[in-house]
This record gives sequence, C-alpha cells and structure tokens, in this order.
Amino acid sequence: MKKWLLGAVTGLIVVAVVALYFIIPKQGGGLGPPSHVESTGGKYNATISSWASEDWYAHIEYTNETGKHSEMYFNLKMRDGLDWIRNNTPQNTTILCWWEDGHMIKGYTERDVVIRNPSHETLNSVANPSGVVEFDPNEKIVEVAKAFTANDSTEMISIMNKYDADYVFVSLDFFNRGAAIWLYDAAGLDWNLYLYAQNSTWQFSEAGQQTMFSKLIGNRGTGLSLVYQDETMIVYRKSQP
Repeated sequence: MKKWLLGAVTGLIVVAVVALYFIIPKQGGGLGPPSHVESTGGKYNATISSWASEDWYAHIEYTNETGKHSEMYFNLKMRDGLDWIRNNTPQNTTILCWWEDGHMIKGYTERDVVIRNPSHETLNSVANPSGVVEFDPNEKIVEVAKAFTANDSTEMISIMNKYDADYVFVSLDFFNRGAAIWLYDAAGLDWNLYLYAQNSTWQFSEAGQQTMFSKLIGNRGTGLSLVYQDETMIVYRKSQP
C-alpha cells in the first residue's frame, strides 16, 4: 500500500476511534436515568447527575446570567481540582481552557471561561452536532486553539490578556483520549504532525513537543506559574508583573 494511502487510512481510523470515545457521553449514551443527582448550590445552583456504571462521567446543569445550560460532559475525577479552583481563585477570575471543559468549569466553579461551546465552523469536532444549542464565535475558538498550539508563551499570554484571563486550565483527559487532535485542527494545523498514537497511548511528536500544550503538560518553559496539578488536570496562573 502506498505511504500516502496508508497514512490517510490510519488518520481516518484514529479520528473514528476518537469520535466514538466521546459520542456516548455527548449523547447520553443510552445509560438510562441517573443513579445519583447532586445539587452543588452556589449562585448558579448547579446539578450534577451521574451513573453507577460510569466512575468518571456525569452531566451538569446550571443557570447563570445568560440562562440555563446543560452539558453532557462532567468528569467526576476532576472534582478535587475543580474544588481547588472554586476555593482558591478570585470570584472574578477568567480561565483559558478548551471549549469542551468550559461548561464544567463555569457551572461548577462559578468562574468565567473564554470559551465553552464549539463554533458553527468547528462542529466537525462534535459527535452529535444536532444536539448543540449554543455556539461561541469562531474567532475565539481559533484564538484559544492558537494559544495552546503556539511555540512559546508570548502568543498565549497575549490572547489571555485580550480576554482578561489570569489562569490556564489543561485537561489531561483531553490529551489522553486523543481529543486534542481537534485543538490542532481548529488552529489550522495538521494534527498528524503534532500527535500520534502508540500502543494505545497518545504521544507528542518532536513538533508537538514545541507547542504550549505539550509544555504545559510537562511544565517546561511555559512562562506561567504552576498553581495546581493532579492526575486529571493542571492549572497555571499568569505570572504577576
């Protein structure tokens, strides 16, 4: 088989696997009624619904200044880190994160985020586009993607300043399940040049290691201050002048 054809087939398989990984959560997965429903209170009166068959997956609903929001992705394993954000950051904090984690952070920690929805132009990254009812401007999606895929902190910090963001949230789950391909795609880059799967584990290529996303995960040359880390997430704060 010619190399280009083999590469194309491999890319399609990887995309299919990644899509299948989070089609089920985004559509509810046919899991039936939740086994546990918890109200977290607070000014957004968030409710988290979870299923006994899933030890990590939940659904969050909350009502904020723009109305009621419902998101089928809430990672229960991130509760400790989300509690840290809620208890250790100023209430007027804005966090730079990828949109997929936006509602989880916004609804639970009551901290603002730069993006929390896909744009019309990035619907190809959503398993069930018909279920999307909220959209963010594509300009924001692209700029956040470029912040994470830049080769140094200059562009990331510039974008953080534009949106008054003081913190950066990095999801290790997002990388480990291969969904980061959409981040590079949104930045207008060929993700095959930055990421690859080896023995069911996602890795950064040499080029990928030069991007901020890799540097943030490895805590090297970020130009930011590491303030929280566990097995699910990493949080950085913009260094004070």
